[in-house]
Amino acid sequence: MIWHEWRQGIPLFHVSAAKGGTLRYAFTVRAGTLEATVGDVPGELASATLGFDAPDGDGQAAAAARVLDAIACLHGVTLPRLALTEGRLHTFESLSWSRPPGPGETYLTISIS
Repeated sequence: MIWHEWRQGIPLFHVSAAKGGTLRYAFTVRAGTLEATVGDVPGELASATLGFDAPDGDGQAAAAARVLDAIACLHGVTLPRLALTEGRLHTFESLSWSRPPGPGETYLTISIS
């Protein structure tokens, strides 16, 4: 999961990665400071986060591009061109891969065949 937003004037960039349903690592870059919340952040990603403290949008975009490039190289994944050229894609909240639903929580399972 990857997301990037501005919250109260502070840029946030979050990455979390799971394998086989187990969360491997997660971190958030907040105003240029990397905060690891789960696991060890791969060195390629930690070094790519430099520049998120840039005051301008161009510096933020360059930092985000570096992280996305590092993720693509590290995990062999890419984003749809639309996500990069047209901005934010539609989003939805999904069931966490790290825990079952809690009491009173509902969830949706989608199957594509």
